[in-house]
Amino acid sequence: MLHFINAMMLAFGPFVVIYKATKLSEEKGLRACVFAAIGYALTQILKIFIMASCLPTATDEPLLQSTAAVSSSGSAALPSARSWSVIEEACKSLISLIEIWGVGQILSYTPSLSKFSPGTRILAVSLGLGGAESLLKYFLPIIWGARAQEFSWRWIEMGLESNVSLMGHAAFVAMVWLKSRHDLSSFSKAICWMTLVAMCIMPTIDNYLTLVHHLDSWSLLGVHGAVAVVMAVLAKIMLSSYLRQRATSQTNVGAAKKGQ
Repeated sequence: MLHFINAMMLAFGPFVVIYKATKLSEEKGLRACVFAAIGYALTQILKIFIMASCLPTATDEPLLQSTAAVSSSGSAALPSARSWSVIEEACKSLISLIEIWGVGQILSYTPSLSKFSPGTRILAVSLGLGGAESLLKYFLPIIWGARAQEFSWRWIEMGLESNVSLMGHAAFVAMVWLKSRHDLSSFSKAICWMTLVAMCIMPTIDNYLTLVHHLDSWSLLGVHGAVAVVMAVLAKIMLSSYLRQRATSQTNVGAAKKGQ
């Protein structure tokens, strides 16, 4: 029971701490977080439906390196990536781009979200997205598995994955919000789009690393953590730069009006 409590606190505790420690609690942003979570769930349902309807089956596309290398003895050497399909993974990556649209809709239509500052707005949506994903992916497995008498590092790993995912969601939401700004420079918008596309194809990279290079779950978690940190730092730098630029512009406009 003790490691069950530890796993639950590790997976879901940061959401409560962040909510209580920021302006979201003071400004009653729970409703916005819940609407963002619902929007995330609907986006995932739509994505799964499109994947089920449009994706080719594994037998429709030659697998990666499907032309087996023939050895000197004349026998064919089976490729190590036997279950990794290039076309299927490419289609998954393209369909995953719908998440950019989904987060954009959440930012535009979540009730009472516009009253928050940009940073609080991004945080509210990030907590909603990350919380919904953690509930859908980790809550039931931890409930069913972590209560066993035998300790397993798998539940601690799930808790860490939840935290890394929250960081990634925050960077993703910030980039989606930034790219929708009309006064953002073309160069910055290009960076936003490249970052968003890179984050959308991460599941395909995961499959490649797992199926082709046989990366274990802890190493994959390390990769996720490194990518999330880089994306979060980049999003923070770009967001801070944009907000400073906008504040300076508004100050100059106000000074010009007073001068008239």
